[in-house]
Amino acid sequence: MATPLHKMILPYNRYRQEAFPFKYPTRTPIRAIKLPFPWLKRREDRELTCIKGRVSSKNDSYMVSELEREKEKEDNEEIIIGKEGRSKLADSWLEIHGADNWEGMLDPLDPLLRSELIRYGEMAQACYDAFDSETFSKYCGSCKFTPAKFFECLGLMQHGYEVTSYLYASGNINLPDLFQRSVCPEAWSQTANWIGYVAVSNDKMPISLKKIPCPDPRVRVESGFLDLYTNKNKSCQFCKNSAREQILAEAKRLIQQYKDENLSITITGHSLGSALAILSAYDIAETGIDVMDSGKIVPTCVFSFSGPRVGNIRFKEAA
Repeated sequence: MATPLHKMILPYNRYRQEAFPFKYPTRTPIRAIKLPFPWLKRREDRELTCIKGRVSSKNDSYMVSELEREKEKEDNEEIIIGKEGRSKLADSWLEIHGADNWEGMLDPLDPLLRSELIRYGEMAQACYDAFDSETFSKYCGSCKFTPAKFFECLGLMQHGYEVTSYLYASGNINLPDLFQRSVCPEAWSQTANWIGYVAVSNDKMPISLKKIPCPDPRVRVESGFLDLYTNKNKSCQFCKNSAREQILAEAKRLIQQYKDENLSITITGHSLGSALAILSAYDIAETGIDVMDSGKIVPTCVFSFSGPRVGNIRFKEAA
């Protein structure tokens, strides 16, 4: 429905009346009124602050220096607390992973569990921050950063992880709001999208259904999630192996590489990424990837953020 132009233009001032000589839907005459706008008050405050700053004494400068030293001291204390927290985390890693179903850690929320939830939430958010969604870029749908510089470019070096592999998926179903494709003819790929990464801890701490083996035929999952997890495209160098094959191969390689250490697997994701994280964890357990040569089972945990329903009741019970 078309809207008349005179209903779209508001009578802000006399100049606009002269510039746009239309009949306005109002009978109130326009007057110049001085209003106490908050931004004028803020501007006056800033000007007053600048004036005070220019006439500040040496004592004021001394106080500022003292405040800066106290702030630096607090930052150093936070770093020390962080190191102590890491040692406690290493001692209670199995409990953080839900070995006892987080008994006694949820209400009130355990500080270490809270810090881990925040950490993995930031690692999930990193996928959004690193994803190239600019359709006019020939790298649309890929990651903006190389694996070696991934956490450094995102300011997440403090988490103590290194990316070992990127994950790609090929969507053969129509997902216009999820899959991004470049409009450039020389695009890096016309079918693939970067969907995440595999990372390993670098500070001596544990690391951050027709197509999936399942003994119970009654287990069902959403077909869209399953297709995205298992589909591949032989004509694309990034999707010649499915996301499932990439995840299982990298998990198996890392478990074999660090077989002499105490290992754990943590998978995280948001929304669609959460659904794929749950499928991945289920798949790792069902295929036995988490069983080491010695027979020891590597604990696997999923931190899900705003995840949708992935499967039926049987899947929930099996997972």
